[in-house]
Amino acid sequence: MNSPIRISSNIAAGFIGKAVTLVISLAFLPIYIDLLGIAAYGLIGFYTTLVVLLSVLDLGLSTTLNREMARLSTHPNSAREIRDTLRTYEIIYWLLGVILGIIVLLASQWLSQNWLTDVEISKEVIRQSVTLMGFVIALQWPIALYSGALLGLQRQVWLNVILSVSAAIKAVGAVILLTYVQQDILTFFRWQAASAAVTSLSLAYLAWKILPASVKGVRPRFKREILTTNWRFSAGMFGISIVVAVLTQLDKVILSRGLSLQEFGFYSIASTAGVGLNFLVGPIFTSLFPRFTQLASQGQEDSLRKLYHQACQLVSASVLPLSATVIFFSSDILYLWFKEPETAEKTHLLLSLIAFGTTFNSLANLPYALQLAFGWTKLSLYKNIIAVLVLTPLMKVFIFWWGAVGAAAAWILLNASYVFVEVPVMHTRLLRGSLKRWYLVDIGGPMITSLSLASISRWLLPQGLTLLGTALWIFLTFLCAFIASVLVMPATRAWLQIIFRNLGKTIGALLRQNVSKT
Repeated sequence: MNSPIRISSNIAAGFIGKAVTLVISLAFLPIYIDLLGIAAYGLIGFYTTLVVLLSVLDLGLSTTLNREMARLSTHPNSAREIRDTLRTYEIIYWLLGVILGIIVLLASQWLSQNWLTDVEISKEVIRQSVTLMGFVIALQWPIALYSGALLGLQRQVWLNVILSVSAAIKAVGAVILLTYVQQDILTFFRWQAASAAVTSLSLAYLAWKILPASVKGVRPRFKREILTTNWRFSAGMFGISIVVAVLTQLDKVILSRGLSLQEFGFYSIASTAGVGLNFLVGPIFTSLFPRFTQLASQGQEDSLRKLYHQACQLVSASVLPLSATVIFFSSDILYLWFKEPETAEKTHLLLSLIAFGTTFNSLANLPYALQLAFGWTKLSLYKNIIAVLVLTPLMKVFIFWWGAVGAAAAWILLNASYVFVEVPVMHTRLLRGSLKRWYLVDIGGPMITSLSLASISRWLLPQGLTLLGTALWIFLTFLCAFIASVLVMPATRAWLQIIFRNLGKTIGALLRQNVSKT
């Protein structure tokens, strides 16, 4: 179950699933704006912020379930305990979803009157939109729980199939309804609610279907002791979730109040694209966290150390070339994407800054996974509490001075602290002696390589290129940065050699077959 082949297939499935979801999200974004307007997209951006803020009330349960499923899957005769664990968390999670939906519904009047303002959209439409947001949140809330269960059981392939199909249905269905039924933001949110319900039920069916069979006739039960056994880890994750939600959404909360929905829409575009770079590290995190947990619980430190460095190098190869390309070519990418000079002009600097901050965030993901694998939540919790205390007044000052650009600059400072403060502290306790290798080999070499190549390429970009020529230049820049990054790291270089060796063997075998036939 935990073979390198299974891990590799999980990572591959995660990459494909995340790529499909992100491509759909980015490809349909200009269509949504064209059909609904930038102010309506500001409402969608507010909904995204609301979802992240409310996710703190997950109480750490989805991550705890992920960890418990991974741990229990290594124990023989644990079928009944696994089923009771899922049922216990499931009951709590559905109740939480309903409660949160009701809270948002009750708050819709106040939010439409006192928080969200715009000259293009009436307060009544805003109120109805927020009400529908409550329904969407309630119906999609269990998705995180069932995803956590499937990830812990290392069923990423099926999980990503369902999530990819769901993303496609959400996007295509929304465009069809907006084009042929009714072109307004309320239709968009109604379709999101229906799609969320189908996705939640599909994941629930899959999660229960793949669980090991228990004793015939014995039904899974809610067991309070399961919660009390894992309360420390769940409490730590809950605390981390609260401060992380504040840190990641503080800029949007402040800006959604201070900007019009149209201005907030431009910031939401930059945030969606910039933070979207994290999709590359998500599959690696979700695929390797269960394996980190198993190795940590079994005390196999040497194997864990080796896998940790390999995974960090894979993250660098995946994230740094693309983020460097986005940072230096943000204006060109936005123009290719929207074909609107105004959108590119108002958004490109924000995109570059947010992408830079997201790069640091991505690099810190695997060290965070290592902490969770050992059940150590205090470091991340304390670090984020300090960050909230420092960042909140700092961000208010930055936004007062520079507006949305100040918020993006604060995002860089926050995530840089993860790389340069949290990781050194972590390695004084976990995998001691690994910090120098992490800085110099795992992230340093590929970061310098990618940023250097992208900046030189941007400087050499010829003037007067067609849209196709510009797109080709940007793609070749990314490709060169990716190849160079892979070659400067031993783990990715070894994987590349294996790929070419196997490819050579395959081609050689095909040639020999053709020769023998002739």
